[in-house]
Amino acid sequence: MNMSEKYEPYKVSGSNTSLENFKTLPCSCDIRTGEYIPPTAEQFSALCHFLGLSIYDAYQIVGRAQHEYTYIDYSEWRLILITGGIVQQELITQNTIKY
Repeated sequence: MNMSEKYEPYKVSGSNTSLENFKTLPCSCDIRTGEYIPPTAEQFSALCHFLGLSIYDAYQIVGRAQHEYTYIDYSEWRLILITGGIVQQELITQNTIKY
């Protein structure tokens, strides 16, 4: 399968979640909103499933070589979300940075 093929809803955190619904989970929020919660192993696996990636493939996106889920840094997770088209990174300007 490739990333353009559609998958059936996948169980994430006790409810059927589609790729569109995945975008609304706290693990997909921008950290600057204060709503971000790191992904669980189940959410990480679900995202890999939706994108047609193995866990190894997903970690390769961020330059790590591992086959099992371990804690993932926000920046690594965000890069996977961006690469998979789940979120778009807005241009960060001086006006968007809060000091």
